[in-house]
Amino acid sequence: MRIRVEGDRNRTREILPREHAAQRTPEQASVRDWWELGLLGLVAVFGTLAPLLDAPIWVRTALGIPLVLFVPGYALVSALFPSGEAIDGIERIALGFGLSLALIPLIALGIQYSPWRLTLGPILGGLLGSTIVFSAIAVWRRRRTAPEERFVAVIPRPAVPPPRTWDRTTKFAVGLLVVSLLLLGGSGAVLVVERLQGDPMTEFALYNADGRPEFYPRDLVPGTSATVKVQVVNDEGHDQRYRMLVTADAQEIGSVSDIAVPRGGSWEQPVAIHVPALGQQIPVLFELFKQEQPAGSAPYRTLRLFVNGVPPSPTP
Repeated sequence: MRIRVEGDRNRTREILPREHAAQRTPEQASVRDWWELGLLGLVAVFGTLAPLLDAPIWVRTALGIPLVLFVPGYALVSALFPSGEAIDGIERIALGFGLSLALIPLIALGIQYSPWRLTLGPILGGLLGSTIVFSAIAVWRRRRTAPEERFVAVIPRPAVPPPRTWDRTTKFAVGLLVVSLLLLGGSGAVLVVERLQGDPMTEFALYNADGRPEFYPRDLVPGTSATVKVQVVNDEGHDQRYRMLVTADAQEIGSVSDIAVPRGGSWEQPVAIHVPALGQQIPVLFELFKQEQPAGSAPYRTLRLFVNGVPPSPTP
């Protein structure tokens, strides 16, 4: 026997008698009870792989937007509310967008205090990992919820009258809406593509001998050297070759004639620096040039480190 009742918010739901509900095992109900989580999980996986595998920009856009703006938040909502009684589908979608935006800074904060750097790979890994964890919790909690109370995602089928029955006003309004959506979608897609592509650039960074951006050598005795690490990250959109010149107080103290960095790759190498004489706040310049730049041109990127030339400590 099946009973139809009117629930909260004017929603009609079907209740199975307890003897029938007890006969439904979690395995029997799981296929339709978490299909949307499986689909969003696939979106998260492919959205993570697309930029790492250098997929076309339209593929990265189509998969990256839901991965960043919706998928992790919806998985968290599903983990928090396994039942269909607390919130409905519209509220789940709205909370999915809101919680996804709230999760992004938390994921970034966690990466900042982890051994990894705040780059594309760890961010995508954080989004994918949070989606998988929350989805697994959601599936587990739904399986523990009574079958007649579980939330089941259903794609609505709105009843739209056939176009031949529309009057002139309706046809005009629908046409205007379609044109507006096309214009909005086209302009929005252009902006998203431009944002995802970004401006071509090269990251040029300086670290201490341990690979940290702190505690640089500051006092050097003339005739002795200290070691720092220089990193070049190529985000130019193509393979790039560079050269680097290192000077101290306008005197050359080192150089690297050829630095080949593939597209999206990085180069890191220790560099020894020294000062030619005693002095305070002696500028040590690290000047990076693109290989195709003519001689005498301004450096493409420049780093400065101010050190002191100090006398040797007296021996006891």
